[in-house]
Amino acid sequence: ISPVFIKPKNFQVSGSLKTPLIRHR
Repeated sequence: ISPVFIKPKNFQVSGSLKTPLIRHR
């Protein structure tokens, strides 16, 4: 999960599951 929001690219892909992270963007 850490690498998810650490990487902007993966952040969008895996972030989909973690909407809160994308919403913060």
